[in-house]
Amino acid sequence: MSTLPQNWAFATLTELVGPGGTFSDGDWIESKDQDPIGGIRLLQLADIGDGRFLDRSSRYINESTFVKLRCLELAEGDILVARMPDPLGRACLMPALSRRCITVVDVAVIRPASGAICAKWLMHFLNSPNIRAEIELHSSGTTRKRISRGNLGNLQLPIPPLNEQKRIADKLDTLLAAVDACRARLDKVPALIKRFRQSVLAAATSGALTEDWRECLKLEDKKEIFGTTDAGIDTWRTVRLADVIFEMRNGLSPKPSETPPGSKILRIGSVRPGRIDFDDHRYLLVSEKDAIQYQISRGDLLFTRYNGTQEFVGVCGLVRDDVNDYVYPDKLIRVRVNRDLIYPEYLEMVFGAPAIRLQIDEFIKSSAGQKGISGADLKATEFSLPTLQEQREIVQRVETLLTVADKLDRRLAETQKRIGQLTPSILAQAFRGELVEQDPSDEPAIVLLEKIASPSASKRTAKKAA
Repeated sequence: MSTLPQNWAFATLTELVGPGGTFSDGDWIESKDQDPIGGIRLLQLADIGDGRFLDRSSRYINESTFVKLRCLELAEGDILVARMPDPLGRACLMPALSRRCITVVDVAVIRPASGAICAKWLMHFLNSPNIRAEIELHSSGTTRKRISRGNLGNLQLPIPPLNEQKRIADKLDTLLAAVDACRARLDKVPALIKRFRQSVLAAATSGALTEDWRECLKLEDKKEIFGTTDAGIDTWRTVRLADVIFEMRNGLSPKPSETPPGSKILRIGSVRPGRIDFDDHRYLLVSEKDAIQYQISRGDLLFTRYNGTQEFVGVCGLVRDDVNDYVYPDKLIRVRVNRDLIYPEYLEMVFGAPAIRLQIDEFIKSSAGQKGISGADLKATEFSLPTLQEQREIVQRVETLLTVADKLDRRLAETQKRIGQLTPSILAQAFRGELVEQDPSDEPAIVLLEKIASPSASKRTAKKAA
């Protein structure tokens, strides 16, 4: 900011805290200093959120260590600033906790002199995009960025009058609470969309989705398709995966490379329920014979054989388009179906449905930290199979319904992105003096800074604390 709003002034963070306040690093506490049954909690970087205290740690020291190391005891309302990512420089207020607390050396503690500034306003300003950018600019380190307390203290801040600080803090409380509430509501939507997808697939693979279709068939069509005119005939039969495929093949085992040359080889994570990410690949030099044997073609189904997460074992995705020069690893299984019996699109839906998932979970075994399923167990999974004509109807209906879910996913992602931009935008407005109106009668910030810096103010604060 080259120009300041009315009655504002520039000051460094050190000047703003002043001699009557506290601006210190946390304490250097080594593992040997900690005591799991100690009565004083040691706050960690993980506890410091972006504008909120996260309350994640559970480390402690005892009273004798506290005294011996002359630790700084935290107080409610202290501003805690993380001097390491992520993100670097995030700040929150110390809440009222049942235990006495200290914090680690990589957390800076700011305790303004009593009544000198609004701590909540300062916390928000430290989290604003402009200050965050300055913190990044003055950080050091290659593998993990860090900002020293000295560089943090030298940050130039635009300081509003004290009364305006309070108005800004109150306004931010209201606006950011609304943003958080909106974010919380949006966070519930993915589960609803997932439930909708599962309901569609469950209805599709149980016959419920096309019950009306079967009822509406003309009698002659029923006779031609089912061999009878009986409207209530069961046209579905139970089969195993082994009954409807003509090939199942595990993938290649040689270790791939991150860079060319070679054929593109998918990663195991590229296959998720109902989709394949062909951008998620590495490279593998293969013989001409292997390139033919392990190539991926339109209509192939790829199943995950192993994964660290159980919910992604035994899932499959269909190759819907022509792809060139792709092979697959041994943690995936390629399946090719008998198209006289089943459409690959329908089989993909079957293995995305809740009923088949229950069977898969029963088959999964653990080994060396990996969850896995064998090809034999996959072949043994059972499901209901309708006629090809009904399969085609099911596929069309499901694709229409899941297109709605896909649109909801995209709209949700766009909305979440916009919501994610709201907080920085609101903080930037506050930083520029645009969030609340200026009051010409407010005591100018320059007078406030002079009071903070004056020795008499420091003595008064010290006397109050004594």
